[in-house]
Formats: sequence, structure tokens, C-alpha cells
Amino acid sequence: MTDLQATGLAVNTAGAGSNVGQAGAAGAAKLLKGTFGAAGNADDAMRVVDATISAKALGKVASKASTGLGALSIGITITDGLSGKWKPHHTADVALGVIQTFCLGSGPAGWGIGLGYFIADAISQATTGKSITENIFD
Repeated sequence: MTDLQATGLAVNTAGAGSNVGQAGAAGAAKLLKGTFGAAGNADDAMRVVDATISAKALGKVASKASTGLGALSIGITITDGLSGKWKPHHTADVALGVIQTFCLGSGPAGWGIGLGYFIADAISQATTGKSITENIFD
């Protein structure tokens, strides 16, 4: 069994018991111990389980960070709009920020859509000097 296969097995195994906490990790370790042969290499199994738990923790941190950054972006847009004259593109930016941050979620699908919009907006600003919403609404 390659390390990649063992990691995939650990992800699937620990994922099934992810809400069980340490009990889920212990169950994954038992299953992996049997996977690594009759003698079983508990050290290898525990390294795979530890890596799986670390990946899940990183995913939770990334999810919270993306939600926090989305909320910060909405706040900056509101501050920008209130410090000058509120324009229609501010309303559109706040609406898009709320949709991106709270409706699409902070998982891979939401990140992909957000990245696509970010790249398109950067291209718009580089070519026209204005954001997508400024070009559409102002």
C-alpha cells in the first residue's frame, strides 16, 4: 500500500467518524492497523490518522478565515461607500459579498466561485480602470 493510498483510506475512514472525535480517530487507527498487514504497523496507522486529523483542523481554520475575510470585505465596502457618496456599485458589491460569504459557503465550491470572480474583477480593473460592478452599475 502506498502512502497516498493509506492517506486516502484514512481520510475516508476518519471522515465517517469525524463527529465522534477521538473515538473516530481510534476506530480509523484500528482499521488501518489491519490494513497494514496481519502484524499491523500501529505507528504507520497513527501517523496517517494524525495527518488526517491535522488536515481536518486546517480545513476548519481555512473555512473560518474565509468567512472572516468575506465579512471584512463587506465592512470595507460599506465604509468606502459611507465615506464618500454611496453609489450603485457599492450596493452590488455588498450584495455579492453577502452571497459569496454567507450563501455559497466557505467550502471549495464557494472558494472556486470567489476566485473566478476575483480574477475576472482584476482583469476588468486592469483593462478598464473600473471593477465589474462599477462598469455595470455606475
